[in-house]
Amino acid sequence: MKIGGQKKPTITAMRKRMTREQKLEAKKRLKEEKAKESGTFPYVIEEEDVSKLISSSNYVTPFILTSKLRIKLSKSREILRRLASEGKLELVEKNRELEVYKPLVA
Repeated sequence: MKIGGQKKPTITAMRKRMTREQKLEAKKRLKEEKAKESGTFPYVIEEEDVSKLISSSNYVTPFILTSKLRIKLSKSREILRRLASEGKLELVEKNRELEVYKPLVA
């Protein structure tokens, strides 16, 4: 039967652990900065950009909107559903993974 609990880490072990943690934090910060610089997910989406993209195509899917406007897939689904409820788009096909919309000529 052992008494006394866990052994304290040595100074070198603590130093190694701290440098590993610092490297991980630096990688995480660098990744966040790259995402901000690349503009992968802009927070403001212009209504004109969306309408221009929709009017120029025969059909629209959330993936098309995501790839062209560089927004999140969930945000593009939300935009397309809102436009369909406003009557600007018609839902042609929907299943668990995909929604296909057709722009209505106004």
